[in-house]
Amino acid sequence: MINFLQAELDKYIIHKVGNKLRQEGINISRNTTTVIDESIREVFLRFLLSPFNNNENIYRFHHPTNLELNEVYTYALEIMKDNNLLKEYSVNIARHLYECSVHPKVKSGELYIVLLKNCIVNDKSTDAIGIFKTENKDIYIKVKDDNGVFDVMYDDGINVNNLDKGCIVLNDNSGSGFIVSVVDSIGRSNNEAKYWRDDFLSVVPLQTEQFQTEQYLTIFNQFITKVQSNNGKEEQMRLRSKTLDYFTDREFFNTSDFYDSVIKTPEYIEAFEMFKSNYENSNGVDLEEGFKIAPKTVQKMKRRLRNLIRLDTDVEIRVKKLYPDNYDFIERGFDEDKGMFFYKVYFNQEN
Repeated sequence: MINFLQAELDKYIIHKVGNKLRQEGINISRNTTTVIDESIREVFLRFLLSPFNNNENIYRFHHPTNLELNEVYTYALEIMKDNNLLKEYSVNIARHLYECSVHPKVKSGELYIVLLKNCIVNDKSTDAIGIFKTENKDIYIKVKDDNGVFDVMYDDGINVNNLDKGCIVLNDNSGSGFIVSVVDSIGRSNNEAKYWRDDFLSVVPLQTEQFQTEQYLTIFNQFITKVQSNNGKEEQMRLRSKTLDYFTDREFFNTSDFYDSVIKTPEYIEAFEMFKSNYENSNGVDLEEGFKIAPKTVQKMKRRLRNLIRLDTDVEIRVKKLYPDNYDFIERGFDEDKGMFFYKVYFNQEN
């Protein structure tokens, strides 16, 4: 859908943004600049764009009442209309970020506002605005040659393989909030990270096939874990593997077909419908009745989903691969004499 392999760097501007809670202030750059040296341009582009290769975190700008009240969206829109306004609106972006930087763990850092050309969205070339922030510095050792005498010295700088935070606003779908690719080294679940994605950018997931696939697998896995907890771990794992098989074997997802193929029992279908509705309301998402399945997302979810039975006797049963046939070799029962549950495992030979 999106790639930056042929992206070109136009002009950019860098500001320093501190933590408002600590009253660190902001330091505004006097003007925009361009990279003349080709080797520096290549390294700089790789530093900014590499984290976005194969990035599935695709969003759009959002506001609960009026999209034009989303500050970053509005500033980006004005810059898209006239690139000469980059300096003026980059200052507004920096000030907005400063107002959002009130979490005690938010670090001061450099804010880069970059104009990009020749970004590809759905096989079409488009311009983009990159907004990046670096917060962490590394110490580097340098070897200095002083007339044939080698010595070491150190300096601190930014690791070009580790961008802390960034987003690329693609000039596509502007009326609905643009297409926004977001990265954050901290991760989505951390409260510290929410200031970048939620407070500063104020974005919501774009309803892509990757998003729909991941959300449906996430919801059903939670349903299996929470609602069907009384059915035993092996039955939960069996149902989880059937779900993954469904998403692996089909090109398109259809709700009715999924219910008939995987859940089957009417009472479980009704329970899942209620569970899904509560999830959508709590998380502000709207899952479609049918969508194209994203195979790469299915593979990612296979690695994430648990296939482990952990017992209170410090014994663990791990099923290496989530295939339905694997669970035909596991039986669960209850021993009347010991008053304990047990698992029986069938196999041909030990390795």
